[in-house]
Amino acid sequence: MITYHLIAVPIFLIVFAQASEDIYEDNLTGDEFIAAINARAKTWIAGSNPMPEPVYMTNVAEPSTADLALLDTDDELPWELLRNGISVDLPESFDARDHWPECPSLTQIRNQGCCGSCYATAVAAAMTDRWCIHSNGTQQFTFSTQDVTSCCPTCGDCTTGYPYRVLLHWKQHGFVSGGEYNSEQGCRPYEVGQCKAGEPDPEQLECVEQCREGHPASYMDDKRFASRVYKVVEDEQMIRLNLFSRGPLSTRFEIYNDFLSYKQGVYQYTFGRHRGSHIVKLIGWGEENGVLYWLCANSWGPNYGERGFFKILRGVNHLGIEAQVFGGIPRYD
Repeated sequence: MITYHLIAVPIFLIVFAQASEDIYEDNLTGDEFIAAINARAKTWIAGSNPMPEPVYMTNVAEPSTADLALLDTDDELPWELLRNGISVDLPESFDARDHWPECPSLTQIRNQGCCGSCYATAVAAAMTDRWCIHSNGTQQFTFSTQDVTSCCPTCGDCTTGYPYRVLLHWKQHGFVSGGEYNSEQGCRPYEVGQCKAGEPDPEQLECVEQCREGHPASYMDDKRFASRVYKVVEDEQMIRLNLFSRGPLSTRFEIYNDFLSYKQGVYQYTFGRHRGSHIVKLIGWGEENGVLYWLCANSWGPNYGERGFFKILRGVNHLGIEAQVFGGIPRYD
C-alpha cells in the first residue's frame, strides 16, 4: 500500500496541475495569455499573430505497419553517399534557403487557409523544393496543394490527413502543378482562402481531374512523380544528414495554444491546451543562445512567426518533432 500511494500522489498532482492550467488559461484575455507565456518562456517570445482557426489543426494517426511497409527503406543513406564519393561533414548550422539559392520555392510560405490541409501543404511544398534541388535548379514545378487535398482518396481532407500517404500517391499516381489561392498559376491552384465568419468550414474538396482554362497541358500530362518515398530513421543525426544531402522534409509534431502566439526564438512548450497534430516543412537547423533548434516553414501565411518560419527545440524529440519525418526523391522521365 505504501508503494501504491507514492506512485498515485504524483500522478494526481500532474492531472490536477494540468486541469488548473486549463482553468487559468480560460480566464485570460489574448494579451494576458501572451504575457503569461512570456513570463514562462525562456528561449522564445510570444506575440500577436493572425489567429489560425481550429480547423488548421489536423489529427494525424501513427503510421500503421502496413503503411510503413509500402514505403521505401532509407537506412542506407550514409553508405549511398560513400558509394557515390560524397563526403558529408555536417555544419553546426544549415539553412536550405542559402544552400540552394537557385530554388526560389524555399523562400515561399504557403497558406493552407480555412482547411486543415497542413499534411498536403507541407508535403507539396517539400516536393516542390526537391523537384528543383534534384535537377540542380534546372527544373521548377510547383506541386498543387489543391490536387493533393482533393484527388488523393487515402491522403485526407480538410479535417485530417496522412503525409506518408501523400508521398505514396506521388510515387504511384503523381500530382499536378498548382499555385496559391487566387494565383491562376499551374494546373490546379488552391481554392481555399481565409476563414470567414458565418461561413461553414470546408471538409472535403472536390476532385476535378482537369486543369484550369488556359493551362498549356492536360491534367494527365501535367502530373509529376517520385521514384522513392521513405520515412527517415528516427535519429537527429540522420534527419540532418538527409536534409543536408537531399533537401527539405515534412515532419509532424503536437501543438498547443501557446504555439499560436509564437513570434521569434526557439519554441518550447510552456502551457495551454492541446490543439492537435501539425505537419510542417523542415528546412534547416542551428543553435541560438546555446539552444539547439530545427528551422521549419509553417503553412499559416507570411504574417505568422518569423515571416512564416519558426524554430523549435532540436535533439530531444520535443513534442514528437523527430519521430515522423518523411521525404521523397523526384522521378524525371
